[in-house]
Amino acid sequence: MRKVLIALVVLLLVGVIWYVTGRIINKTQTTKAVDEAIEEMGFSDAISHKETVFDSKTGDYEVEVIYEDEKEHLYIYYNDQGDVTGFGHDLDGNEITDTSKLKYLIDYRKPR
Repeated sequence: MRKVLIALVVLLLVGVIWYVTGRIINKTQTTKAVDEAIEEMGFSDAISHKETVFDSKTGDYEVEVIYEDEKEHLYIYYNDQGDVTGFGHDLDGNEITDTSKLKYLIDYRKPR
């Protein structure tokens, strides 16, 4: 009985470590991919605020950016294996569908 309990505790510990490590790696990869795309597009000097946040609905990280000259818009960038896509939102969280109003949209495909 004691060996079974020890095995379950070890298994639980390994699962927790696996989960936490995966989250850290996912956050790092997302931040790196979005930073590369922003740099490639030449937008990095215009950033006012940038934060990597976890989206509990999708289970992925996203990078939220506000630019100096567009403080009324929040850009949310997503990473998909190095490809970065961005969407613009107003500060209430509503997606802006008229893309002509958005200066910093990114649809970046990483060279392979």
